[in-house]
Formats: sequence, structure tokens, C-alpha cells
Amino acid sequence: MTTEGQKQLSDYGITGEQAEYFQLVDKHFDAIEDFRKQFIADPENCGDPPTTKQIKAEIQRLEAKENKKELFIPGKITTIMTDSGQENDTDAEFYRLLAKHKGAINNFTEKFTSQNGEYPSVTDINAELQRLEGLEKVKNTEKTFYGTSSIKRERRTKDEIEHISQGLIDLLNESHPQTVRQVFYQMTSRGYVPKTEHSYRAVCRLLTELRLSHKIPFGYIADNTRWMRKPDTYDGVNEVLAETVRAYRRALWTRMPHYVEVWIEKDALAGVVSEVTSKWDVPLMVTRGYASLSYLYDAAQVYESKNKPVYVYYLGDYDPSGMDITNSVEKRMREFAPNSEIHFARIAVTPYQIKAFNLPTRPTKTTDTRSRNFESDVSVELDAIPADVLTDLIDYYIRKHIDADEYYELQRIEKLERESFEWVAKNMRFTDGQIGITKEFREALTGSAN
Repeated sequence: MTTEGQKQLSDYGITGEQAEYFQLVDKHFDAIEDFRKQFIADPENCGDPPTTKQIKAEIQRLEAKENKKELFIPGKITTIMTDSGQENDTDAEFYRLLAKHKGAINNFTEKFTSQNGEYPSVTDINAELQRLEGLEKVKNTEKTFYGTSSIKRERRTKDEIEHISQGLIDLLNESHPQTVRQVFYQMTSRGYVPKTEHSYRAVCRLLTELRLSHKIPFGYIADNTRWMRKPDTYDGVNEVLAETVRAYRRALWTRMPHYVEVWIEKDALAGVVSEVTSKWDVPLMVTRGYASLSYLYDAAQVYESKNKPVYVYYLGDYDPSGMDITNSVEKRMREFAPNSEIHFARIAVTPYQIKAFNLPTRPTKTTDTRSRNFESDVSVELDAIPADVLTDLIDYYIRKHIDADEYYELQRIEKLERESFEWVAKNMRFTDGQIGITKEFREALTGSAN
């Protein structure tokens, strides 16, 4: 911009930097609008719009992409925020390393999101960058990032691989479904493999081979992170009636003295625990890290409508963020449902469970800003609890609120009503809009049968 142009703008209180910003916003208007919508839709942002600094960072990315500069990083790495939520000036060194390791970082973010059900924080990405820098030094100097080592990793023998494979088969035959991460933690607890990234990849590879060779069923491994949206449709009324007979259930909690919900931090584990919650007609609420305000508000409105005591059982990681998420969820519930009697309990992971089940631990991240208020120097992921222990735990807490007499009476009524549906399905036939009924059904309707 010319000096004369800057002077004219300054007369209106607009700096050259602001003018350039407005020009770039106009230039990338459609892309910026898409960025705004995606940002607001992200639950982590609680419906708030991006700040000016965040928009500037996105513009910088768009400009770099247009000019084919190394700064362009595909994916979602555009947020310049610290873990405490405070805005931070663009860090040139951070972006330099980001551009240098862009392929590895994108692989890291995909893997992190798949395993944790949430996108990595700036601190997580920065820690991975430092690790990658350390690995690069290893290649250049033949020294490890953590100290000198002359140990060469040996490949496992065929017998060792068969031993681990049989351990995987035995484990999953005992308890299924489980997530890959749960299986890995159990294999480390049983002494089959050490708790290393190399061993985790080996377990993943063997689980793939075992499923492809049909030595374990595909259904034994739970993956709730990928799913499909599609409305229920039917080939006709006959199919609807058959499905009604199969799926009909009476609402269990209408006649119970309490209302119960189970909340879980990780989406990947939903497929494991849903078998228990579905059995008892209990809502399973998945937060995927920090829940959005809308999600928490909607849940609280349900509590307000129940007019009975509400019991919420929460399961999450035992680490600084996991404990902070638990406190945040409980606080918002009570804030949004002030007239409800809410009993909130975190039932996993607890310090007692870590000792009782000898759960695999990892050092608590000192880079996590919430570690100052965390009481332990070790952390444990929810996935570390054996699947059968996790489901038995949830089953125990749900059963505490079930009135046995009401439950058996409900089962009796449900059985009679299902038989009624079955009788209708058997005696009525619908073909392209035409209704046909059996002689027995016609006699029953007219009352001519004895």
C-alpha cells in the first residue's frame, strides 16, 4: 500500500495493517466463512466464533497454500490457543517445525483423534514436534533422544509371535468386545508384551491378521469412532410388524424410583459398555473429551423433566484433563438443572482401582496446565480397565436402582404385549397397500368365534 493511501486510511482511523487484513478477508471470503462455521460447530469451542487472531492464522494458512509455501499444513492445525484457553501470538518456531514435519504431524493427529476421540491440543502437537526433532538427532548422531544406547531391537521369533497371537485369542474369547487399546493394556498386564509403542503396533498388526484369517470374529473388536447416519426404512408393513415383535420393549425407568444415566469420556469405549446400558435401558452419554455447553444443557433439561432423583455415573481417564472434565460436567449439570436432585459419582478410573487391578500407568504430563491441581505423578487411561471389569462395574451400579418387583411385573406385561404384536403380525398381511386378514382374525374382530 502506498504512503499516500496509508495517510488517507489513517484519516479514518484505519491502520495499514487493518486494511490489509480486511482485503485478505474479502479475498478469501468463502473460505473464511467455511472456517467460521466449522469452528462454531466444533463442540470444543462451545459455539463461540473464532477470534480475530484465529482468523488471521487461518488467512496465513490460506495465503501459504495459495503460494505453495511450506507453511501450509493440511488438516485442522489452525488454532493458536494455549491449553488454558488463552490466546497466544503466532509462534514462528512452532510453525517452522510444523512445516518441517507436516507429514508426520498429520499422521499423529489422525492417530491421536482415533484413539482419544478428540483432537490433540497445541501442547500435544508441540510435544510430538519435540519428539520428532529428537528422533532426527538420533538418525544424525546415532544417539537416542533419551540417552545413549547401543541396544538393537531384535525381531520376535515365529514362536514368540504365535505365543502372543494365542494370548490375543484367549483374551478375546474370555471377554469381548474390546477396543484395540483395551486389548493392548491387557496383554501388557498379562506379560505378553512390554508397554511400548513398538509393541502396540505389533498387537494392532496381529489383531488384523487374526481377524482376516477368521481366528477371531470381527465383532470381538469394538470401533465406535466410525459410524453411519441413515433413517430406518422397510420393504413393507409386514417387515415393520416383524421388527416390532423382535424389538419391542417397555420403558424400564418409568416405574422406577430413580432416573439413571452413564457418562463416558471416550467414544471408542461406547461399543464395549453399550451392551450393559442397552440391556438395562439406560442412556449412554459420550462426551468425547470436554462436552459442549449445548450437550450438557440438553441433558440437564431432561433431569428437570423427570421429577425424581437423578443418578449419573461417570467414567473417564485418571489424569489432569480427565479429572478436570469430570468436575466440569458435574458443575454444569448442577448449574443447568438447579431444581433437580442430582447424585453424581465418578466410578472409573479411581486410585483404588489402579492398585486393586494393577492397572498400567504412565507418567503424568507436566506440560498439561491442569497438572498443578492433580494429586498423582502417574496417570491411567480408562482403556486400561479390563472390559469385563468395566461392564460388571456399570452393571452393579445400575442394578442398585432397580426395584425387583416392578422389574418382574414389567417383564410380564412386556411379554403379553409382545405376544399381541406377534398375533397381529401372524394374522394380517399387507401387500402393496392391500390389507389381508386370516379367518381367525376376522372372527376375533366380529366376535363370532367362541
